[in-house]
Amino acid sequence: MHMKKMVGTGGALPRTSAMAITGDVATGLTAAGSTQATALALTAVNSVVSTAAAGTGVILEANLEVGDTTRVTNLGANALLVYPPVGGAIQSGATNAGFSV
Repeated sequence: MHMKKMVGTGGALPRTSAMAITGDVATGLTAAGSTQATALALTAVNSVVSTAAAGTGVILEANLEVGDTTRVTNLGANALLVYPPVGGAIQSGATNAGFSV
C-alpha cells in the first residue's frame, strides 16, 4: 500500500523529528465559503481552524488515498463543515456531503 504521508504519536521529540513523523501542520486557519466548491482548501496533514463563522467549511486535499490520515481541529465558536474531495465521502456520508465538526 502506498502511503503519501504518515501520522504518528509518541514521546517528546525535537521539532524537526516530530514534524517528520506527524506530518505538516497548518494553524490559525479561517473557514470559508458555504459549499464544497467555496470552502477553504486544506493542504496540511494536520489543520487547526481557529475561526469558523456559521455555515463555513474546509475541503480535504484532492489527492488523499484510501488509508491516508488527516486531522482537522475546530477551535472556532461554531460548527465547522469538513468536505471530502469532489466525488468523495467522509465515513458513511453521502458523496460530496459536509461532515460537521
